[in-house]
Amino acid sequence: MGYLRSVGFDRVHIVSDHVDLYEKYVFTVIGRKTAPWGEEEKIYLRTL
Repeated sequence: MGYLRSVGFDRVHIVSDHVDLYEKYVFTVIGRKTAPWGEEEKIYLRTL
């Protein structure tokens, strides 16, 4: 996160089907989508 901040980013988006992984790192679920293989994925956001 420090590197991203240092090169000018102010937020990070991640799409993942991992359960409760990114919540541990202060990411917030902002949406959901269906992956091409049919599983639901969460769209995460973290403000730097």
